[in-house]
Amino acid sequence: LLERVMREQGQYRGAIHLNSKLALSMSRLLSVSAAALNKFAALTTLQLEHNLLRVLAPLELPLLRSLQLHHNRLARLEAAWLRGVPRLQLLDVSYNRLASLEGVEVLPHLAELRAASNCLRGATALAPLARGCSGLHTAQLKHNGRPVTANRPTTMHPAYNHAHLACNHMHPAGNRTSPGLELGDLAPLASLPLLRELSLNGNPALGGSGGARRGAVTTAQLLGGAREAAGGGVA
Repeated sequence: LLERVMREQGQYRGAIHLNSKLALSMSRLLSVSAAALNKFAALTTLQLEHNLLRVLAPLELPLLRSLQLHHNRLARLEAAWLRGVPRLQLLDVSYNRLASLEGVEVLPHLAELRAASNCLRGATALAPLARGCSGLHTAQLKHNGRPVTANRPTTMHPAYNHAHLACNHMHPAGNRTSPGLELGDLAPLASLPLLRELSLNGNPALGGSGGARRGAVTTAQLLGGAREAAGGGVA
């Protein structure tokens, strides 16, 4: 089936082991087969975005650099799914239902994480980044801390050496606005040496105002305050 899809897309290179990219976006997939995917041992890019995935299979793709999983129904990540892609540099799990980034700690070469529009809140949700992602340059965590709204538009601006954590506030019933990401929640990011600047517009507790105000401070200033707010330690 995968070979047929690739032939239809004009991607197939004549033998499974010669193919470096597999695009299965908008295929209405409910699940993926590890046995089938892992035959593509030369993959560097795997696109599974805009499907109906609630779980992922344990991947064994040692050359994979980019994994696109945005716009699915993932409520969790598991280390077992990701341990077999140790060279992964870009992971996009935006527009899912993640309450934690647990599982990403097995990705030592992760440089860019896109996790906008999930349900991430609090330091425990971000803590896995501190446990194994020391090379992280960019983290996009916009619009977290509230249930995901289907078909909500987004604009991504990947920029290495920056972390975009904008608009992580909730709008629950009754027109009340929660603070979204708070200063102490960012403490796990303090151990990431390659993060140099954080943009935090849209987080009222961090000086933003409903997305109308953009605040930018240096990583040293922000994460220094985060450590103090968390009691002097990193979660």
